[in-house]
Amino acid sequence: MPFVYEKTDHPRWKYRTIQIYQHTYEVRNQQHLGSTHPSTTPKYECKRETCVLQESYAWNGSNVVADTEDSQRASAVHDAMCQAMDKDIYQGSWKNWQRAAAEYRVMCITDGLERVKSDGKRWVRIRAGWVRSRAWTRYSGILAGGGHKVKWRKWAKKFG
Repeated sequence: MPFVYEKTDHPRWKYRTIQIYQHTYEVRNQQHLGSTHPSTTPKYECKRETCVLQESYAWNGSNVVADTEDSQRASAVHDAMCQAMDKDIYQGSWKNWQRAAAEYRVMCITDGLERVKSDGKRWVRIRAGWVRSRAWTRYSGILAGGGHKVKWRKWAKKFG
């Protein structure tokens, strides 16, 4: 099923889904489950292999980098993964945070973040060596600056 969303005028949430979306994680990015049952939230359901965003799931876009069309799906799923860690549906661990950021990177690449117009006629992929630069920049930004200090202090007390 396709990922369909719209902008909102809500002061906190910039976007919301307008139909149900199910995302299946890459095997290496599957999360370790916490102690809370996955079906405890009305707007999303995060399990080990999948994340289902219900109709009207709202999120605030990308915090660290600019919102672009090719990062919205990744941004929504990443926000749900972080909320699941906050509610202990997923373990609030550094390893799970890295997996969430890696899944964001993979989704951005899949959705075309790497394409830029080089000569005005065609799309090409940027590569710095073998590294896909724009998606890796976003991934690094999430790991370094993503999330806010309150969340990390809360997780450190809860899991540290």
